[in-house]
Amino acid sequence: MASSRASTRLDFRLSPERRRLIERAAAIRGQPLTAFAPSSLLSSAEAVVQQDEQRRLSVADRKRFLRALDVQKPNKTLARGARRFAAEVAAGRVVTKR
Repeated sequence: MASSRASTRLDFRLSPERRRLIERAAAIRGQPLTAFAPSSLLSSAEAVVQQDEQRRLSVADRKRFLRALDVQKPNKTLARGARRFAAEVAAGRVVTKR
């Protein structure tokens, strides 16, 4: 994301314990609190947005996926596997729970 000069404020309240934790983390990173807090918040926000975008399907992807679920006839490999499995069950080599 492009860096720009700060022009808006974001104010919120924290418990003293949370503030101390954030101050400690900033110190560990060697950053002032005023640099650490916005960069950490931005990194977290970017990760959340990226995760959300990766989960979304385009309309075309969604339609293709739903069409694949609607296929009634199994392909040749699946049909052959089903026949082999049925033969194994019939021969008593596979036990199925019912």
